[in-house]
Amino acid sequence: MKTLVTFIFLCCSIGISNAQKTNMPSVDSSPIYKQFPDVPAFTLNRFPDSAVINKQGLKKKTATIIILFSPDCDHCKTATKNLIANMEGLKKAEIIMVSNLDFGWIKKFDDQFNLSKYNNISLATQQNFFLCTV
Repeated sequence: MKTLVTFIFLCCSIGISNAQKTNMPSVDSSPIYKQFPDVPAFTLNRFPDSAVINKQGLKKKTATIIILFSPDCDHCKTATKNLIANMEGLKKAEIIMVSNLDFGWIKKFDDQFNLSKYNNISLATQQNFFLCTV
């Protein structure tokens, strides 16, 4: 019985090892933003006026940071505090904070952190869940 189990184990091991590709392509170690420099098409609704934010509306020659967040998430609240604390280094970047929740939740979040006072931060919601799913 031990011989049979050992034989089956060896056959499976040989099969698995032969299933690996021998000519693996080299892994690109450059940063993701350099591997994929183009922003895909997207549509968001800006808080509070529901104006459309899309790829064409992004500022040219400006770093764009898109942050997915949930207004009721403690980690997101901590990250937002850190974002505000480091705003001096980020004032030239366009920051779009996107949530899947409705404007009521986003308003509470905006009131808590007073994000409307920053010209480079836009709060938005997405209707089609392009950036993430629930």
